[in-house]
Amino acid sequence: MDKEEKILYLSAKPSSEIFGLFQEAERLDADGLARAEIFERAERYFIENFKKIDFQNLSKRIKTNYDGELPSSFKVRINNLEMDEQVNDLIRDVYKINRVMTPFKLKLVLKAYIEHLKGVECKKEFSSELNNVDSLKVKAISLIIDIDDVNNLLLIIDKLEKLRNRQDNEEF
Repeated sequence: MDKEEKILYLSAKPSSEIFGLFQEAERLDADGLARAEIFERAERYFIENFKKIDFQNLSKRIKTNYDGELPSSFKVRINNLEMDEQVNDLIRDVYKINRVMTPFKLKLVLKAYIEHLKGVECKKEFSSELNNVDSLKVKAISLIIDIDDVNNLLLIIDKLEKLRNRQDNEEF
């Protein structure tokens, strides 16, 4: 690193939501990375999968909270300035805003990444039970309707089977 090159940080007022999101991302990522590296992965995911992200419902689906004591200040090192600027541009385009506030960006990028990680975790759960017929049904329906929440999928399957049974009974 050149002596001229400065280390840049994202700074935000500490909040239980931001700390909870980092805590959840650290738990799901499972590589033992520091916040800067996790946020870098999250930004990379955000940029590469931008068109797949459901921005309207993103804030509704991911809810976290941090129960620990919050520090008086909070910052995350930016490892890749170009990537960070690209994330800012994408957020400006989606939300039609001129200035991207740091807490908003942190929450948005981390929520998208956490949703992705939860999907990966859910797919691992499905693949470990490939011999189970019910898990194959869950996997098939999850691919069709793009839902990764196992409990919701099981409810949907149950309702579909009841509907099918009712229709079968009406035919006779």
